[in-house]
Amino acid sequence: MLRHLAAFLNELSEEGLAGGTVHNARSSLCGGYELLLGERELARHPWLASVAKTADNRKPKKPRYDETWDAGKVVGYWARTPTPTLALKRDRAVSLGFLALFTRPSDLARISRLPAHWQVTSAGFRFRFRGTKEAKSQATLSKWIELPFLPTDALDDDTLGCCSCAARAWQSYFDALESSGVSRLPVGADESFPVGRFLALRPTPVPNLQGTFHVPLGSERLSNLMKAVMSLAGVDTKVFTGGSGRSAGSSAAAALGDDMLRVLETGRWTSFRNFKKYYLRARLSLEQSRTARELE
Repeated sequence: MLRHLAAFLNELSEEGLAGGTVHNARSSLCGGYELLLGERELARHPWLASVAKTADNRKPKKPRYDETWDAGKVVGYWARTPTPTLALKRDRAVSLGFLALFTRPSDLARISRLPAHWQVTSAGFRFRFRGTKEAKSQATLSKWIELPFLPTDALDDDTLGCCSCAARAWQSYFDALESSGVSRLPVGADESFPVGRFLALRPTPVPNLQGTFHVPLGSERLSNLMKAVMSLAGVDTKVFTGGSGRSAGSSAAAALGDDMLRVLETGRWTSFRNFKKYYLRARLSLEQSRTARELE
């Protein structure tokens, strides 16, 4: 079996597929075999790891973007946009959360709601992501993530010009959820649902449970919410996806002189080399991106 898998992956590499594509094929195939045969860590077998490394050397993975957009556009949008409704408070919390945490949509969808994994203090929020991409396991929890309250932004909620603090935007949204009486899907009610803290505000029927619930949003919906906010803020969403908030937020933090160890820890990068290669990008204005497309 291993010989056949290694030969197939090697064929993909020789056909010119990128190293990342070969890695994804290895993960998908080995995941299926692990479920069927009960094998564990099959993808780490030396034969398969060697083929994947060779594919990386032949055609290294390239970053998705050469430049990134200015995160200040989204912050500025919320500074001039009131949020009287629960949906707007949620969109503000989601978009500022992406930029402050340098996170993927799939991670933001999986903030554990178990009390042991979620804390609110006078300094801000502490929480853990469940089943991140790096963990390669739905059960594995990340290290504790800190989202502090910024002392310069009191966020008198809907007062214009005072919204740059993601933690206070979260607090505003969560407080509004509590006061609205929204019925959340119970933790552990159905393992097929994520347990994130950002909700679909239209009640949804849930199998095996009576009534309807506001279920946690999945990664695709969160990405689309971010993309919609980016578009309203003047970011060219024909070029950048909702997931680009990871690059935009971390690049902005680095440009502002934030402690690099804190940036790497918040974004869960294992080395500065990976961060610099795939995520650290110069900011690209809307006008520059349009000009670049016209010159193509």
